[in-house]
Amino acid sequence: MAAAAAAGLAMRLTQLNVQAGGGKLDPTKGLFAPMSSGDVYVPINPEITFHFENYGTNEIRGLYDMFIFSLHLEASSAQLNVSQMTFEETFLLTDVILWPLVAVQRRAKKVWPEGSKGPNHNPCLIYDCEMTGTTQAIALILLGGFIIVGVTNLARVTYGRHLQQQKKVLGGNAKLILYSDDISYVKVAKQASSQQGEQIHIKRLALPNKPLKSNMIDWLRTLRDVRSENVNVFIGCLLDADSFNVVFEYCSRGSVQDIIAKKSINLDWEFKLSLLTDLIQVRIYPAV
Repeated sequence: MAAAAAAGLAMRLTQLNVQAGGGKLDPTKGLFAPMSSGDVYVPINPEITFHFENYGTNEIRGLYDMFIFSLHLEASSAQLNVSQMTFEETFLLTDVILWPLVAVQRRAKKVWPEGSKGPNHNPCLIYDCEMTGTTQAIALILLGGFIIVGVTNLARVTYGRHLQQQKKVLGGNAKLILYSDDISYVKVAKQASSQQGEQIHIKRLALPNKPLKSNMIDWLRTLRDVRSENVNVFIGCLLDADSFNVVFEYCSRGSVQDIIAKKSINLDWEFKLSLLTDLIQVRIYPAV
């Protein structure tokens, strides 16, 4: 392997020098001049490519992976013809050294013939065997860091959405929840009030004042988006100490109940038919 790497590197450097000299070798430049401008890749065959880099000033390092094999126990059996066995049947991959980790990674336990332990040597070669454990510890630390970052981002996004929802409900000029400090009563008898200089209508409901849940808030926000020429625009809810109220835009003509109760207003059949049609549609489509 070393001879193949050296020969391949020499041929590749010669090719690069010829290309740099316009088809000729420059006698003023050395063989390793291309190494100073970048790494050199030497393809040996379609499956193997050597990678060389300039490491320091006077050292060139070849970077490649190493795979360590051992003989299968069956290969030493006298009953088998080794010349007819495949590579996978003859050899067993036991260790791998991958660049740039430069640490022995155990793939399978090496089994010696007749249960022997083999020669007394360091399985990690010239490196410390604790490097593998150190690498695993570093990987676990990085994994823990990624998990912490992911959980932090998830919490930040969730909290941001919560703040946006609170801002839509409690903040801004079009907030959904109103309190007594947000309005001033104009005509208490007619339940007319004023919010930021605009008249509103307050309808008191026979409901206790309880904290609004998220589903209720979403439903009220959807109700505020409803627009119809026959329906006053819903503004929000008014919460006080002992009651729950809904707030609409003020209409000088009052509600449909007020109009029907006034004997002085003559309702034609077209209005009555339209009112009955709306009531029927509400009964058929109560969720709209």
